[in-house]
Amino acid sequence: MSYILTSLCFVLGVIKILNIIYDTYGFISRKLSTGYDLTERYGKGTWVIHTGSSDGIGAYTCKSLARLGFNLVMISRTESKLKKVEASINKECPNIQTRTMVRNFADEQSLDYYRQIYDAVKDLEISQVVINAGTMHCGTIEEKGKILKRMFDTNMYHMTMMHKMFLPHLLKRTAKKDQDKHCAIINVASASGVRPFPTGLNPYSASKAYNRNLSLSIIEEVRALDGTNMPDGAKSELIDIQVICPSGSNTNIVKSWAQKLLTPGSDVNDAIIKDWGKPWITFGVA
Repeated sequence: MSYILTSLCFVLGVIKILNIIYDTYGFISRKLSTGYDLTERYGKGTWVIHTGSSDGIGAYTCKSLARLGFNLVMISRTESKLKKVEASINKECPNIQTRTMVRNFADEQSLDYYRQIYDAVKDLEISQVVINAGTMHCGTIEEKGKILKRMFDTNMYHMTMMHKMFLPHLLKRTAKKDQDKHCAIINVASASGVRPFPTGLNPYSASKAYNRNLSLSIIEEVRALDGTNMPDGAKSELIDIQVICPSGSNTNIVKSWAQKLLTPGSDVNDAIIKDWGKPWITFGVA
């Protein structure tokens, strides 16, 4: 019996060591990797559909994508903030085309609502869709049931419906003759969705776990596609789907003194752009 236990412990120890080596190799390789040439990969002058564009990481990434040469459709709930970001981009990047849409994903959950968004942009040469809009409310389910429902509609249903509307469209783009450019869906979740959080943050954490798991599941689903279940000539290998799980960024979603302890949003954005479209979870850490 002791021999069996000793052998079992040895095997488990070897597995653990191999797991540590694998994780360390992955960490080092990601640190040493260089970012994609995004304009070469997705096509300079193509359009990015971007939700949650008026604040924080969303505003930073819109500005970065504009500097790289991508046109933008920016979608958010506050028109004044959207116009401010648009004006900043137009001043710095006068050759970039921009459009704005005012949408509040917490107030409308119908399929037609999302179809109207798609219909308004479907004639553009869309290469990327960034699903970033989100909100955070703290408190127990007993205290904030109605508010939490609106958070779930924004964080979860919105991401699901944007995939439903735009993933088939991106697949059709890959089917175009002589088309060798990639397309991307970039999903923004949170590091809080990687593990359970304590009372007060657990509903938000659960919504971000949904974002993470939905993204990883769709990655596998797209990889498994073949010619029988997608548009004729579509090339699923040209679809990049990535999930971003920022960890503690100093943006407007955090409304307390704790902001001062968090990583500046500009630094998180720089790390995200470096990993943009890569086949792994990025945490926005340089």
